[in-house]
Amino acid sequence: NILESFRPLISAETWCQSLLSSIPVVKNESELIEILHSLLLLTYKLPEASIPPLLTYFCSSPQTLSGFRSSASLKQAEGALMSSTLLVAGLTDCCSSVVPTSSFSPLIQDFLTKNFENLVLNPFNIAPVFASYSLFAKNDPELSSKLTNIPHKIPSSVFDAMATLTSTYSKGSVSDRHSLSLIVSSSVFETFEALLSNFDGSHFGNKSQGFKILARILQHSSISENFLCGHPPALTELYTEATSRFPLDVGSTLMIWKSLCLSVKNKEDCNILMNGLARMNCVAEFEEDDAVHLFTRKTGASEYLNLKTRRIFGTEVEKGARGTLNEDGAGIPFISWEITSNSNAFCAIRAIIEPVAQFLAENKVEEPAELDYLPEIVFSVAEFVISFMNKAEKPVDEVNFLVHPVCIILGRMITISRDTEEKGRLVKSLLGIVAAVNEFLEEKILLFNYVYEGLPGGGRETVMNEIENIILREESVKMTNGEVTLALLELLSSFAELDTLVESGLVPVLSAHLRHRLNPSLPTLSVMILRQIAEYSDIPLSLTSFRDILTQRLELLAEDINLKIAVLDFLTISFQTQQGFYARDDSNLEKTVLELISYKNPELSSACLKFLLGLFRRKAPLASKTIQGFWEKILSPINNLEGKAGAEIVASTLHILIFELYQNELAEPQLSYVLEEFLKQGKIQLVVKTILEETTGEQPIKSLTALKHFLLLILGRVELTSKLVTGEVLNSLRQLIVDNLWETCEESERRSKLLVELLTILTTGESCSAPFLAELLLKLMETFKFLSFSVKLSMLCLLNKCFRYWKPQETQGIIENALRIINSISKNSSINLEDLMGNPETSGILGMSSTLLKTIIESQPFSVWGAPFQQDLVVLGLLSIACVGIKLEKAPFVVSSALAALIALSEDPEGFKLLPTRGMSSLWLHLHKFTISVDPTKKEWEGVFMLCLNLNSKLLQSLKRDYLEEALGFWGLFGNFLNGKLGEMLNLTEIWLRGNGKEDIKLVISTSIFTLNGILSLMPYLEDWQKSQRVEVFKGIRAVFQAFQEALRLLRQPLLLNSSKEEGKLVELQLWTLSDLATNILLKLKGKQEEFLEKGTLISTMFQVGQLCIMVLSSKNKPGEVVGRVFAVLEKVMLIIHNLTVPLLQDPTRDLKLQVGFRREYGTEVVSLIDGIRRLSTPKTDFLANICTKMESKFK
Repeated sequence: NILESFRPLISAETWCQSLLSSIPVVKNESELIEILHSLLLLTYKLPEASIPPLLTYFCSSPQTLSGFRSSASLKQAEGALMSSTLLVAGLTDCCSSVVPTSSFSPLIQDFLTKNFENLVLNPFNIAPVFASYSLFAKNDPELSSKLTNIPHKIPSSVFDAMATLTSTYSKGSVSDRHSLSLIVSSSVFETFEALLSNFDGSHFGNKSQGFKILARILQHSSISENFLCGHPPALTELYTEATSRFPLDVGSTLMIWKSLCLSVKNKEDCNILMNGLARMNCVAEFEEDDAVHLFTRKTGASEYLNLKTRRIFGTEVEKGARGTLNEDGAGIPFISWEITSNSNAFCAIRAIIEPVAQFLAENKVEEPAELDYLPEIVFSVAEFVISFMNKAEKPVDEVNFLVHPVCIILGRMITISRDTEEKGRLVKSLLGIVAAVNEFLEEKILLFNYVYEGLPGGGRETVMNEIENIILREESVKMTNGEVTLALLELLSSFAELDTLVESGLVPVLSAHLRHRLNPSLPTLSVMILRQIAEYSDIPLSLTSFRDILTQRLELLAEDINLKIAVLDFLTISFQTQQGFYARDDSNLEKTVLELISYKNPELSSACLKFLLGLFRRKAPLASKTIQGFWEKILSPINNLEGKAGAEIVASTLHILIFELYQNELAEPQLSYVLEEFLKQGKIQLVVKTILEETTGEQPIKSLTALKHFLLLILGRVELTSKLVTGEVLNSLRQLIVDNLWETCEESERRSKLLVELLTILTTGESCSAPFLAELLLKLMETFKFLSFSVKLSMLCLLNKCFRYWKPQETQGIIENALRIINSISKNSSINLEDLMGNPETSGILGMSSTLLKTIIESQPFSVWGAPFQQDLVVLGLLSIACVGIKLEKAPFVVSSALAALIALSEDPEGFKLLPTRGMSSLWLHLHKFTISVDPTKKEWEGVFMLCLNLNSKLLQSLKRDYLEEALGFWGLFGNFLNGKLGEMLNLTEIWLRGNGKEDIKLVISTSIFTLNGILSLMPYLEDWQKSQRVEVFKGIRAVFQAFQEALRLLRQPLLLNSSKEEGKLVELQLWTLSDLATNILLKLKGKQEEFLEKGTLISTMFQVGQLCIMVLSSKNKPGEVVGRVFAVLEKVMLIIHNLTVPLLQDPTRDLKLQVGFRREYGTEVVSLIDGIRRLSTPKTDFLANICTKMESKFK
């Protein structure tokens, strides 16, 4: 690990010398093996610096090599080291076209000459000795003589030793640590290629052994990729020879194919690879077959000609095909025929095994001798199917067709086999193949039929008993190292119908198996299966005793780590699903888990944190929280992140903190101190950096999500932000995310979206500077069209927040670039806007772009908008979105966003000039369908209609007479409908008193407010309105007055006036807003009130409103917003009363008696209003004071 991280900072030569000098003082064999493995890593990864001191040391101390021979493990470690060192394998890197530098030649030659006899005493050294001789010492007569005189039996065991070495260091084996398997396989690859290229391979072993070596070293992707590209030719020829025996020797070919499947990184590549490999170009048959004598002719010493088109193992061989005579490993001659048809190798295998399966299904075979020829081919096919199905993206028909016959054969062989070891291997293969294909089947319960038929006793009734016997059969576990039981448990862990397992009584068997000590994998798998069962079913066990067993296995210091992790996972699930499983006073278990967190094992720490998170999620009282250092232990893994479980640790820790802070805030001083250290001392930056470095899998996504929620909680509460977070920390986190953002955008959609959301959370007014915004927009202009829809949406949200905070000083084209991005959305959308509006993903982008534009309009001066053509395109884009959405009734929230942006633009002192004065009718026409009947499920469209009404009003207010014709056209279309909406106000008081439908009340009032605002915008053009729509105007003014009167009745209700609930306060504010608009409309009628309303009724209503205003203003608990509205209404009421009364009293042409009567009739009410206003403690406006004085002089 140090080598990989600090390669530029270390002296490999010094390190190598230190390792070599420690060899004489090792305490045991394990330490010596570790030293040899470390030297192996150095010689492979840094050969120039480490090989010279290593060979110099062994030349000066040759007796050291003899000390490596005390055990097979040491011999193999020495052989692995020599394979890397003598071949300089790290330089060639599995590609023979690269020749090791000649500077190594004298050193290696000298080492071989001095240590030859000693080296060949270790069979694992012979192959690298011969291989390095062929590369570096061919011209050395002394060494050539020694090789010639070596006993013949020594080289003949080379292939066998190489096969053993590759098996010991195979991929996924116990010895596969720190890339050892890859290094050994790469070194053996070089050795093997050198032997086959420079010597007669038959001197080192037979071809079957060679096929095994090739198969084992091809499990690594870096080796297999070179091999599949034809490097080196010697190994390619060996593979060709293996396939030339197909299908007589199925095992060798499938063994190589299985390794190639294991080497593939992506599942889809596995299918592509096998489709290519399975194409046959030859098919073999034994020379002694009758068909050879009947239908072929020998044309040379080793050549044959096919005389008739025929099928060999289901593969068509055409007339005239050429064949080559060869011999297999046992010396039996066979003919390899060239074929030109598109034949599949799996079809040939099926042609061999399917008749056998059919025969066994139809006939009773009782003697094992009758099936002696089957095991090798069946095991080969089963192992290949298992490997392929586990790696493939989807099943391949030709491979699927092999599953059924193989399972039948395995099942029948199990029933008649009398050898315990072979029977265990058969059961393992059967269970393995069933589990492998399990993923691709919909009805997984049927899959067990193969197992039911194959296991002794057969049938669903007895099969579970046999499963229990296999699990508990100690002699079987000892003889097979538990492989059969493990295979069975792996199969059970993939079984879909877990209820069947509970009913079968298997759960007690699995729980008993937790006490097993011979192989830790068995209790581990048992707990994993129990975890799956616990997730969906109740466990029929004594929960207390069962929990005690699990706790004991957690407490044992020497217990297997994987078992502890499995136990913790099981406990985590069980506490959530098994009633009564969690004991509230079980502090011992919590203390044990806390101690396990401190282990230097990331996976174990992650499991512990998940367990504790489950307790926090259930709000369980944790006795361990009182322990000193509780929070230090919880945060210790996240403060020391390492290994693959880093992302899981981050997610669990942050969720624990979220639950604690949400429920208790910073009630515990210990937590406050630990969090301050975590957030302010740079540790949070390291955590974020670790998360960002992990880019594959689901867990980094979960970690980023947890980080997002954690930051939202911290930054969303002022008390937490001020105490825990500094601006420097936020800026550093923000910079980390920015540095990783643009690379991620090209790789992962979900990850990119989360990063942008995090950036949005971390963006504040201080951090939103012009350089940051300018750089962000420039990057977006380059990449925006390539981003996914969800990332685009998040990016627009980020821009929206930035523009809310940003105060333009040096614009640097920022607004203009933002408009370019918005316009690119509208431009691209116009190609197929109808489809985009119907898609939730794409419509969201349209809506957010409109919201962004609204923010820019409201927060940024119009003078910095940039080029005029960008401005024009913005308006056209918004109008097209609104028109298409309304026409198709799609995406109402998007239409609302576009209309809101247009409204904001119409209110801007400069922006309104961009809006058209003609052609808006194209937007209004499609609104007519919403005035007929509104579907209750589409209430949002009523809001869209009101926004259109508001836009019409704003346009008229801004564009004035230039827009009057369009505005009158709107009211001509919808005047009656809107008058009807005002009529809905008439029964609100009764509805409020009944206490139901309060949401409807707020909606009706809101609709009335929009309508009144629209009428108010037309009042300056009342005469024009009357000329075109006299009846509608009369009805509209009457409807305004009636709605106003109903609002007054509702405002007089004590329950509303004295309401302390937010709902009541909101309704009250709405009603005063409506009253303000209504009085404004009545005021703007000026001398025309009597055309629409009876004067006495109007004056009487104004007096009532005035008294209500005084009563509300006299109360002390009204919000400032309500008070402001009430004062505005009161001013207009007094002005209306003044206009209706004072001119009449001042008119000299009026009859004096009539004036005196008028003064008597209304004087009391006027004086009462004036006195009430003057008694108000609330400061009064000059306008109100002046009008009171003026009216008082006329009425007192």
